[in-house]
Amino acid sequence: RPAASADDSDDGSASPMQPESKTGRTLSLEVAPSQGAATRRLSKSTAGPDDFEESSPVWVHIYHTDPYTAWLNWAVLSYAEIPIYHAGVEVYGREWSFNYYDDTWDDPSVSGIVSCSPKSMPGYLYQESVCLGDTTCSEQDVDDILIDLHRNWPANSYHLTRRNCLTFSEEFASRLKVEKPFPNKLRGLGEATRKNPNTDGVVDYAWSWAVWYMQWKHQPPSPTPYSSCS
Repeated sequence: RPAASADDSDDGSASPMQPESKTGRTLSLEVAPSQGAATRRLSKSTAGPDDFEESSPVWVHIYHTDPYTAWLNWAVLSYAEIPIYHAGVEVYGREWSFNYYDDTWDDPSVSGIVSCSPKSMPGYLYQESVCLGDTTCSEQDVDDILIDLHRNWPANSYHLTRRNCLTFSEEFASRLKVEKPFPNKLRGLGEATRKNPNTDGVVDYAWSWAVWYMQWKHQPPSPTPYSSCS
């Protein structure tokens, strides 16, 4: 995962979520053309101009994973048939997910929530999508949900099996009150480690070493001892 950057653009690439909009209250969510484009529908046949109900299809987009988790798939998890996926949730034409950054393990102020154009999360290989049905949450409702998630999902709280993009996606989908259940295939790793303490211990130990390596890699260089000639 790349280091956090303050220069993220909105060209379709992933970027850390901004907690406030120009109004100082809510997020600014762009609606991009996609299979999850939002719709507006009449709540009653006799509805007036202000009686429209907002809705949007909600999609879970599934990806192959990054180098760290790919190595764990090969070394630890393949024998148990519980490979790790990356996933993001699309609503109102924007995809949202949860990531860690190599250089923010000691900084709880950096949110792990990122957004991108649907099916385009940088660093991952798109695999498939699952529709969870519609949400009747308005865009304002979704903004409010994301602001709350932004505060409660810092990047340094990421854990490979206990708090990751899959657990975030399931929580986000639940709060969107979708019509269909979250895909079981994305629960496999978390459920397997909960049921098997040995697997959980091995994964946790391996992940702790991965985090240590990322912290070590981003340590500032030690100052050169000063010496003077007499």
